[in-house]
Amino acid sequence: MIDVAMANFVFFRLLVVICGRNRHSTLSVVWIWQFLFLLVLSNGLSDCAVINDKANLILASSLTSKGFTGGGLYTGPYFDPFTASDISVQIGDRALLPCRVRQAANRSVSWVRKGNGDLLAVGDDMFISDNRFQAQRIRASDTWTLQIRSVRKEDSGDYECQVSANEPKISRIVHLRVVEPLVTIRGAPDMYVKHGSPVTLHCHIDSFLKIPNQVDWYLNRTLLSQLKIAPKHGNGLANSIAAVFDDRTGRSFVAEQIGNSSISSTLSLPSVSLSDSGLYKCAPHNMAAATLSFHVVIGEHPAAIHGDNGCSLLPQPGVLLVLITSLLLLLSRH
Repeated sequence: MIDVAMANFVFFRLLVVICGRNRHSTLSVVWIWQFLFLLVLSNGLSDCAVINDKANLILASSLTSKGFTGGGLYTGPYFDPFTASDISVQIGDRALLPCRVRQAANRSVSWVRKGNGDLLAVGDDMFISDNRFQAQRIRASDTWTLQIRSVRKEDSGDYECQVSANEPKISRIVHLRVVEPLVTIRGAPDMYVKHGSPVTLHCHIDSFLKIPNQVDWYLNRTLLSQLKIAPKHGNGLANSIAAVFDDRTGRSFVAEQIGNSSISSTLSLPSVSLSDSGLYKCAPHNMAAATLSFHVVIGEHPAAIHGDNGCSLLPQPGVLLVLITSLLLLLSRH
């Protein structure tokens, strides 16, 4: 039985060394093991009592040195283990990085950008020139929050919340993941279509966290349609026709939500003509737009691509004839 008590002692020491950083888990496992151990030895095995008492004494001393007092309380500041440490935000939105510190008292709490080691804030005081960053304390919840407005892709990474005083510094990492939606038009960057053919342009919007409330289609700088998206959920599915629009030229526009993180928007042309040539743009709100250069082919030659002002980017036949004639006259003089 001496061996069993010794095993109990060794197990306690391993718990303190291995799980010492996770204090809640350590206490839970310790008390469960202690209960089982005492249940097995409850038949008057007094020869193990001395060794078991020594093990408990060593355990209590170790836990106290790591911040516990009697009853499982902390003697100093500690981080709330239930506060989120992985934050995902869509590009352009606002990120809120939480750091909840219990028993902080008057100790300073600071934010540091991991990687480059830049000091961002100490308490409410900012040490960065980028005014998108702001730190604030919510006293009612012991939470120090780092706010980043208009999040950019380069803001992704690890941010360290630090608590310092006379005792050794403690810190906690919060990881920020910035999600950039993917917007594409099938067939980009160029599409060639014969005059008079029916065509449908497909715009796909994927990998977003927030559904755009509107999708706009442009031809050059002219707005063709504004599709308001109002997701519908039926029978547990998120698939729905969100918007349909037809203009006077016969063009039709549709936006369809597919699942929870994908939207498809189409622009249908019943019979393409020269006026349909140009640069098409699919622009979901608060997302980067996708473009496609559309060329209408007459016979074997593509029609001129029209610029943003509606003018042809290729010279007109009459102008071209004048230029050739002038060039020939100039060469004949020499």
